[in-house]
Formats: sequence, C-alpha cells, structure tokens
Amino acid sequence: MIVSGAGNDIITAGTGADVITSGAGNDAIALGVDNDRDIVIFGSTATTNGSDIITNFGTGVDKLNLDAMTAQLASTPVAGALTVTAGNVYFLATTVAANADSVSAAAAALQAGATWTNGAAGAVAFFVINDDNSSAIFQYVEAGGAGITSGELTLMGTIDAKIVTGDLAFA
Repeated sequence: MIVSGAGNDIITAGTGADVITSGAGNDAIALGVDNDRDIVIFGSTATTNGSDIITNFGTGVDKLNLDAMTAQLASTPVAGALTVTAGNVYFLATTVAANADSVSAAAAALQAGATWTNGAAGAVAFFVINDDNSSAIFQYVEAGGAGITSGELTLMGTIDAKIVTGDLAFA
C-alpha cells in the first residue's frame, strides 16, 4: 500500500497489484504497466484529495475507489431529468474530444447531458466524465444558480484513459 501525504507527491507503482491512497496534495500517480489490478483511492473532497494526474490506467483492469465520496454503491448516469443530490456520484460518458480536459468543457458537457434540477445550496456531489481519450473527476458544490456551471466544479483528478463505470469501485 502506498499512501501519499499533503504535498505534491510523485508516485510510481511497480509491477504487481498496488493500492494507492491519494493525499491532499496534487499528486502525479503512474500506475504499473502490467495486467495486475492497481487501485487508486480518492479522498472524500477536493480539499482532502487535491488534483491528481493518473497515468497508465488500464481500463477494465485498474480501479478508482470513490468510496470516501459517497454511500452509493454505483454511479448515476447523466441522462434525462436529474436532481443534484448531495453525496451522489454522476457518470457522463461522451466521445467528444476535450470534454474532460477542462472545467469549462466539463461543465458545458454536463449541462448538455441532462435536464438538471438543482439540489440544496451548498450540496456536494461528484461528477466523473470521459471524452474521446481521457477522463476526469470533479467535486461539485451547488451554488444556488440554474444548471451546472464551471464555478461549481473543482478538479479532483485526471486519468489518461477513457474509463467506464466498471472501473469505479464503491463499498
């Protein structure tokens, strides 16, 4: 098990299955280039996690553990009519280039992905979004306005692969 601290750590996983717990810093995490399952454990908020860069992620093999963020057992797809619920993790799968590459692009994609009803002001939820070749995880704090805006999102991590819901781990 590898546990990072509050600083900006550089973590390089070796061969074999690794479990990496991200700390409050902005960590660079290079997973092992093998067929063993590596698990990256995210913090409960953007403050306790930082903004991490995860490379060498093996879709279908490696896992992103989001258990600290939510009591949910699965993510909620971004589609149709949705109300932002505190503690939920929402997943938006897209194929549009750069949707996960910036806060503003992610906010626009999320806003277009569903008809949103805002939750209570200050409610904290999480969004996982992918695009044509990468993914990102954002913390969302409801500011009381209409829809999803870039000012309500904080980047918690980028992943150099297009993840799927099966790559997310919950309790």
